[in-house]
Amino acid sequence: MGTYIITGGTGFIGSYIARDLIREGDLVILYDSSPNRNERSLKAALSEVEQGKPIIIKGDVLDLEHLMRTIKEYGADVIIHMAYILARASSISPSLAIKVNCVGTNNIFEAIRLLGLKTKLVWASSCTVFGSPKKHKEEYLPNDAPHYPQDIYGASKSFIEHMAEYYFQQYGIDSIGLRFSPVYGAGMQEGITASLVRELIENAAIGKPGNVPFGDEVVNWLYVEDAARLLLLAAKVPKTETRVFSVSGDLRSVKDAADYVRKLIPDANLSLQPGYWGLCFKYDTSLLEKEIGFKPRFSMEEGIKEIVNTIRNQTKNKVG
Repeated sequence: MGTYIITGGTGFIGSYIARDLIREGDLVILYDSSPNRNERSLKAALSEVEQGKPIIIKGDVLDLEHLMRTIKEYGADVIIHMAYILARASSISPSLAIKVNCVGTNNIFEAIRLLGLKTKLVWASSCTVFGSPKKHKEEYLPNDAPHYPQDIYGASKSFIEHMAEYYFQQYGIDSIGLRFSPVYGAGMQEGITASLVRELIENAAIGKPGNVPFGDEVVNWLYVEDAARLLLLAAKVPKTETRVFSVSGDLRSVKDAADYVRKLIPDANLSLQPGYWGLCFKYDTSLLEKEIGFKPRFSMEEGIKEIVNTIRNQTKNKVG
């Protein structure tokens, strides 16, 4: 039995991580600045019994003293850091995004350093560090491809990658960063991916029309249960040679996704809007497979079906 602190732990991905750890018998502490706001995410991921098992601490990653008290009180074999301002909100409030994403993450590293712990840190980077595919010559980007972030969110993640390398070289803090492509699933509440999932899948499941963005794009679909499984693999793997890894899901077009939704829900009213997301979605993940042993299990179709069934579960109207 291990002790895990998950920052942003009541959020979308954090809820699924908590579920998997609880089922393994681990002690789970969810450190979150707004735990009540994320009730939908917890209910989507955890059963009623499981929802009462994690310890929920209201706390901000910008509050270093409170963060250190929490870590010291409960101990932590692993910290999984998921507390960030996402891309759309980062563009609206760049100064807050820089504080939370950069200073907040630095507080995690500093807490481990100042407390003299051997705690492992696993944190979420993003494919947005690479910027537009127009900036790269390779079709499939190598793990060490140069960064050309196009917004504050991507720039903050790029900065954290350098931060992680610094704390490893200077203080030996063992951390793994994971460059996630769009993670999707039931229980999403905010962000660009949440908007896509709502218009493409959730609206169809409840009989509402969907106005689907990025209709010309080929997206790297990473289902949330695969993302959570990868975070736990990274938490348990021995020290890796590589500090940050690119992550790939199922590379499929938005049109493919819409066709499958219509197959599941024949009366789905979907309107695909022309346009591209404008991010790199093709990565060489050989280092991830070699050092962590991860390959996604969920196809795009399986992920979409899981979302539809989760939404329809209340009416017992599952799809086959």
